[in-house]
Formats: sequence, structure tokens, C-alpha cells
Amino acid sequence: MKKDAQKAESRPVAIMVKADKPKKLHIEYMKQTEDEWLNTQRFLELKFKTKEAEDYIEKFKEKEQEDDFKEFRPSDILRAAGYKSGGIMDRHVVHELQKLQDGKPVCYVMLIKPKDPEDKLIIADGVHKVSALDILDPHCKVKAIIIKE
Repeated sequence: MKKDAQKAESRPVAIMVKADKPKKLHIEYMKQTEDEWLNTQRFLELKFKTKEAEDYIEKFKEKEQEDDFKEFRPSDILRAAGYKSGGIMDRHVVHELQKLQDGKPVCYVMLIKPKDPEDKLIIADGVHKVSALDILDPHCKVKAIIIKE
């Protein structure tokens, strides 16, 4: 009996969000800050050479200046990136949930579409935001900058 109780205690706990009737989610967007650009570059340097990461940042900045955004459902972004529905749940997602529920502006999601369609989409910036939006409304539209690898 004790072993069964220990197994039950070690299982992950699911967090459920219940709403009576979904209301239209309004998302306020803002441009990336310099700190956010640096964080995005640090992430990209884990996946690519420094020069490639810098090139991607420049492409993202150009598209942001041109207001060249696409809209995608958060559930589609997560699936294309290889995450399960609901994405991830950690303190960063909780922080994004709070910002979104408070109506605070959030930055655009930065995506890199791989050359090979068999490869996964890279969420260069915004995985926590996408996960939070997928929890709030998996069918809402997320504004993203998408560039090709």
C-alpha cells in the first residue's frame, strides 16, 4: 500500500483552467526591447553559430520595422514546434498568463521556419507566451514574425 501511495504522490499535477463562457481575448502587442533581443540572440546562439544568430536577429528586426507579421493559432505553433497541446507549464507561463489577463502588452512571437518540412518550427522567442495563449484560448490569433531558415 505504501508503494502505491508514493507512486501517486510523484505523479505530475495538472492545472485546469475553467471558464463559463469563453470571451474574446484581446491581445495588446508591443515591439521587442533591447533586453528581449539579447535574450532571443542568446537562445539562437545555442542552436546556431553566432554569426547565423546575429543574421536571424537582423532579419527579425527588419520584419518588425516593416510590420511584417503573420497570425497563427497558438495550438498550431506548438504542434509545429513539437510541443504537446498546452505547451509547457512553468513560472514563466504563469507570468505570461497574468500579463495577458491584466491586458498588459506583450511582444510578438519570433519563429524560424526550417528548410526541411520534416524539421520542427523554432520558437526563437515567445514559447511561454504561446503556451499561455494556448491555455487561455487555443483558437485565438497570435501575431508572429516568421523567417525562413
